[in-house]
Amino acid sequence: MPLCCVLPAGHPYAFRDQIHEDELLSENIIVCNSYSVPSKAVEVQNRISQHILPESAYICENLQVLLTLVRAGYGCSVLQQMRFINSDIVCVPLKNSAPLSYGIFYKNGSCNPLLKNLIAIIKNIELS
Repeated sequence: MPLCCVLPAGHPYAFRDQIHEDELLSENIIVCNSYSVPSKAVEVQNRISQHILPESAYICENLQVLLTLVRAGYGCSVLQQMRFINSDIVCVPLKNSAPLSYGIFYKNGSCNPLLKNLIAIIKNIELS
């Protein structure tokens, strides 16, 4: 799953195929250090915010506030690629960023048939 710049749909960068991280240094950035935001995304958000003026950085406490600020046009942010229900926010992949990796953890002795079915489905998706 790629890291992306999350932008309002009307932003000039919204129609691009990729954005380089350095191009975000001239933008307002929205930073969110929440459990729902991958640590690699937070790392990039923080790296960008260290190189811009303090008044160009907005800090929020959760993903919903971050998306609301982006939607309202306060700035952009860096998140994992997401699918949005409406078209007022777009995700543009960051150039030269390593993709995020996700995994699954379960108790080894679990005999829940639904869990085993879920793991089988995930393994099939992973291989395809």
